Amino acid sequence: MKNTHYFLTLLPILLISSALMCDDEDVEINIARKEKEAVQLVNNAVVYLNKHTLKEACRSFTYDAQWRKGDLYISLFELIGKDALILLTNGDQTNRIWSNYAKIKSLSGATLFNELPTIGKQGGWSTYKKNQALKRTYNKTLTKNDRTYVIATGFCTESPENITRELVDAVASQFGHSSKEDIFSRVSNTIGQYIIGDIYLMIFDLKGNMLANGSNVAFIGQNQMERTDAKGKKYIKDMIDIAKNKQGEGWIEFEWYKTLKKAYVKRVSDPKTDEQYMIVGGYYPAIDETTVQEFLTRGIKHIKSAGLKAAATDFSNVAGEFIEGGTKLFIYDLNGIVIAEGEYPTFVGQNIITRRDGEGKPYIQQIISTAKKSEKGVLPVFDKNAYKATYFQLIDIPEGKYIVGTGFYPRSKSVIARYLVHKAMDYLNTYGIEFACSKFQEFDGEFSRGDMQIFVFDPEGTCYTNGIYWSMTWKNFIKETDENGQPYVQELIALATKGGGWLLYKTRNATRKIYVKAAEYKDAKGKISTYIIGTGYFL
Repeated sequence: MKNTHYFLTLLPILLISSALMCDDEDVEINIARKEKEAVQLVNNAVVYLNKHTLKEACRSFTYDAQWRKGDLYISLFELIGKDALILLTNGDQTNRIWSNYAKIKSLSGATLFNELPTIGKQGGWSTYKKNQALKRTYNKTLTKNDRTYVIATGFCTESPENITRELVDAVASQFGHSSKEDIFSRVSNTIGQYIIGDIYLMIFDLKGNMLANGSNVAFIGQNQMERTDAKGKKYIKDMIDIAKNKQGEGWIEFEWYKTLKKAYVKRVSDPKTDEQYMIVGGYYPAIDETTVQEFLTRGIKHIKSAGLKAAATDFSNVAGEFIEGGTKLFIYDLNGIVIAEGEYPTFVGQNIITRRDGEGKPYIQQIISTAKKSEKGVLPVFDKNAYKATYFQLIDIPEGKYIVGTGFYPRSKSVIARYLVHKAMDYLNTYGIEFACSKFQEFDGEFSRGDMQIFVFDPEGTCYTNGIYWSMTWKNFIKETDENGQPYVQELIALATKGGGWLLYKTRNATRKIYVKAAEYKDAKGKISTYIIGTGYFL
């Protein structure tokens, strides 16, 4: 991986003692394995609750290691009356116990009060948003002594294939519960919940008429049956063939704006009218850091050869040659005026210096400031419910100095982990350890993403914060070992102070992968303190 700015810089990984080190991309999360483990854990919990009292089960689900498998733990809910879904256990995360989850909505739009018991009758999956990520949970309903419970466990995923399928399935489940007009409207909301980065949905009838589009509403109402990609493939027709087959669902690949796109197709029926529709969602598996940087280089060469005015027109053309899948180019002047914008052409001519991203960050100001200082960089910008790696470079041409940029939505937990850690380092350097730790432990805050939260140690092993695990604060873990006897706290501190990187260790009956860096903070008196900042996730 090639990076040009400290937000994503990966320093060499150092082999320390006998700890198992890993490159950030060499271990993938096995989704199928995690699903199997989740089902088994819930089934075991159902048996346990049937054989024990409620108090015994709650105590065991909260404190016994047998109910842990990495990020999988048992959440036990009780349905009370017509409007209460009370959380009784939540692994060892006791701060949310006794909360009412009845009105929280899943990705399908249904409340958990209505969805979980229904799905749980036969055992089934539900998805909802947790800290800006999607959490997939397996649920089972149990009635005992005239009381109804839902037992659940789940995990967060950043896999584009899983996100695509989750979005499609969530919309499919709404037919029969919401009007088709409402569903089409929600899918076509270009800033709504069914868009995650450059993953969006479309809905067609089986004649090829487009009824909803989360990216470009101008296509709605058009018949796309004969539409072809650059290779002549009638991909809409092929999608409809998939929708009409016995399974009614499947994957298809085609070329979209010179880039491979992989799409998931699913047929649904409106039970009120018997009308059949096709829901489609997709992502770009070939777009990565290398292709994006090459795209930026090509754009800069075009500016220098064709001139600023001609290049700006080309970059803002939504059907032009400077669109590759969901990747587009922009040009800003040093005052924040938009010269070209492939993603948002209506911004051309506007001054967007004060524009902020979805987390409130003044990213235009940061891009300009970094470009002036370092000439080029990459900044994580939260947009369309996802982090976008925005690459940019300052150019000096006869027309003046301008910033040219592009970006893409990297989807892996390793990338998000690095974003969170470097962002946390910036926050600590700006506001100090006290305000930083207060911010890092917010349950739904900007330093929490799904099941990933920021931890801070000092070089002696004292924990200053570990996300929502407040009971760990001020404890010293320097002698802490993992389930294989590895002194992982000593090793993560050593790794961070020698440049940072990735570490694997065993805990909670699973393998955990963490990314760590060392940050220095100078207080008002000039004293410099070093802190170890990291986050991680279970494989």
